[in-house]
Amino acid sequence: MIELLESYPFIKIDENQKNQLVSYMELTLKANESFNLTANDTKESFMIKNIIDSLLIVKNLDLDGKNILDLGSGAGLPGIPLAIYYKNTNFTLLEPLTKRANFLKEIAQKLGLKNVNVVNDRAEIFIKNARESYDFVTSRAVSRLNILLELSIPFLKVGGKLIAYKGINYQEEINESKNAFTVQATPQRETIANELINKYKKKEKPKIASVSRIGVRINSELTPGGLRLLNSIKRNNIFFSQQRQTFSSPNTISKLSSIRITKKTD
Repeated sequence: MIELLESYPFIKIDENQKNQLVSYMELTLKANESFNLTANDTKESFMIKNIIDSLLIVKNLDLDGKNILDLGSGAGLPGIPLAIYYKNTNFTLLEPLTKRANFLKEIAQKLGLKNVNVVNDRAEIFIKNARESYDFVTSRAVSRLNILLELSIPFLKVGGKLIAYKGINYQEEINESKNAFTVQATPQRETIANELINKYKKKEKPKIASVSRIGVRINSELTPGGLRLLNSIKRNNIFFSQQRQTFSSPNTISKLSSIRITKKTD
């Protein structure tokens, strides 16, 4: 299974980290026999669809030394692979189901992940003591984006980012989420994509970078509708990861799309 990881050269890990990832895979698949953790129940599918999929964002984002909340961590995805990769980054894995939270605590202990803290609670309760505490919130297979925004944005510091791992219908979820973006707005934390809007007024179509999961660079134009959506985002940067539903091999291309917006602060 290690050879699958090695086919992604930008995922730079040492031997200990490789062993930790393999141990995490084996422990999760073993526990999956007793209770539902993942649908990817073979070593190959788990490595590609869970571990590698979780780590693909390292090509575009540097999370080193940050404070990160993995919302609805479940089987520890993407939190555990990212915690193994970023040794100097603090991860809070928030999981409401006690059985899964206990599993995550066991995983962190067995793998020696001192940078991982597991919290067995619901987001609506945990926020009371953790408002605006995190640089990044990660989320994978938790809820539709409009609900996810309302749950995650209060956890973010000013200038923080949500990393939302989303499927092929991500654009539909963005369109559904306009109200959620606006509801979270405050005058002190207003985000407007001025440069993008000004370029569009000049009839220059701005571009945002989309990077495929195996490193093939693609450019996609931002539409007028996209600009309006960016103009309605009032609080935080949002980073969308688009996943394919199936992977036939590690060479399968799956786009990784990002929207970057600069926050204005007083």
